[in-house]
Amino acid sequence: LRFSAESAPDFLRSDARWLALASASLGIMLAMALIALVFAQRLRDVTFLHYAIFIAGYAFILALQSGYVFEPLGWWWLASSPRVWGRIAVATTLAAATLFFIHYADLARYAPRARSVLVAFSSFAVATALLGLLPFGRDLSASLINPLLILGGPLFLGIALYAARRGSFYAGLFMLGWTPLLAATALGSAQLYGVTPDWIWSDEAAFGCGAIEAIVFSLALAYRTLDLRTAFEQAREQAELDPLTGLYNRRGWANRLSRLPAASGAAGPLALLFLDLDHFKQLNDSRGHQVGDAVLRGLADAIRGELRAVDLCGRYGGEEFVVALPGLDASGASELAQRLRLRVRRGLGVG
Repeated sequence: LRFSAESAPDFLRSDARWLALASASLGIMLAMALIALVFAQRLRDVTFLHYAIFIAGYAFILALQSGYVFEPLGWWWLASSPRVWGRIAVATTLAAATLFFIHYADLARYAPRARSVLVAFSSFAVATALLGLLPFGRDLSASLINPLLILGGPLFLGIALYAARRGSFYAGLFMLGWTPLLAATALGSAQLYGVTPDWIWSDEAAFGCGAIEAIVFSLALAYRTLDLRTAFEQAREQAELDPLTGLYNRRGWANRLSRLPAASGAAGPLALLFLDLDHFKQLNDSRGHQVGDAVLRGLADAIRGELRAVDLCGRYGGEEFVVALPGLDASGASELAQRLRLRVRRGLGVG
């Protein structure tokens, strides 16, 4: 606790500044938590849920420790039992922060042993916090929880640094958002043991760092979401390609055909070509699969050489190919088919 004597106007001004800072910081944290909950539901990504619980829990701890729940909120039923609610909030927030870190930084891949150490430490710290809810465990919990929180800061940062050096890009982003908050939390806990007694802005620093951390992690999660979406689109693209010819497979071709404006009749004619290699089975049986595969690749290259950028070609199955020709009528499609037949007749460069 700190005490000072000041005039009523000075007190009102300082109190208004503190109230503005606390309200803005808590508002930012709760807004980020709500947004994360929406993303957790829409994306079915548990990482967002862990983040939302962590941020909301930390905001609640700040509001409880600073007296914000009593004034201006007037929640006396919370303010009258700070130890009980504080222990529950610390346990919940620490568990959520640990799970968020593990999933976000992919510790199972980049730092599996460190992940085990982190889980063991956090489990012990959570159990210690909850021990304070029991009559026989209050003294032990009170004597251990703050040292554990002080030790937890360097442990989280050390594991994040280790995972980042082993290739976890998101561990680096975690460090960026986590460091100011952990520093403020650790110093605030250390003040209980006489460390930095002259630092009188610990509450304000905790509010500010909490808001900064919420914003940084929200941006980091948004980046991760875009990264995952890009990876998903790439995987879907690969799933719709024929690995032998590089053309769309049957499903990929059908999906893209439905998106063509001409497919609905709204943008002019749409011609379809079906191509089938005669006697391909005999060739494949007599010359071997390698020659057969080379012929299919050569035909795919020949088709590409005759098509426009807007045309859509796919391997329909086996030695069958299909081409969608937006904007061409039967006459135009016939001319293209003849050019393609002559190109194939001249040879596919297989040997």
